[in-house]
Amino acid sequence: MITDNNKIGDTQSPSDQSAVQGEVEQAFAEEVGTLVFQSALMKYLAITPEETSREFESFINLNVGAENFFEILCEKYPDFCELLDEEMKAFQSEVSSIL
Repeated sequence: MITDNNKIGDTQSPSDQSAVQGEVEQAFAEEVGTLVFQSALMKYLAITPEETSREFESFINLNVGAENFFEILCEKYPDFCELLDEEMKAFQSEVSSIL
């Protein structure tokens, strides 16, 4: 039987709780980053010719695991990076207006 005195959070040391909080924050940041990237991706694909869209998607699929992925992406597709930058700024602005 679990009572209020046996909560998991009560058995963790402050450093363990801090580590868990850090992991939660990291996961949240990654999720937000993914959403911003996907938003920019959808906008970019909507405004580019079909052939360019296919090349872009192939490029991403081939290079997404690269350590310098964003560097090579922005070098090859600067228009996409401009859209991504706009999306990040829009997200930051929206968060600022909420807080």
